[in-house]
Amino acid sequence: MSKAEEPAATLESVTYEMYTKKTCPNCPPVKEFMAHLDMPGRAIDVDTEEGLAEAAKKGIFASPTVIFYNENGIETARCHNVEELEVVFNKVAVTA
Repeated sequence: MSKAEEPAATLESVTYEMYTKKTCPNCPPVKEFMAHLDMPGRAIDVDTEEGLAEAAKKGIFASPTVIFYNENGIETARCHNVEELEVVFNKVAVTA
């Protein structure tokens, strides 16, 4: 199968993890952006001990951070604000 014949990735085949903190001034716009997407994912609160431990394992030192994974569970992008999210999704829209 050539590259042109390969099926394009859909939002349903992509998942995300969104790391946020209650007192983060930059988190609400990112949460709102992600809420409008129809894709599976989960929010992780780094104010909790478990959330902070998970963030540390993945090398996350800033909130918000959104990590996207492809259908094989491989990280494909990290975003920290709405502008970066828009770049990722504009790229998807152009190539899909």
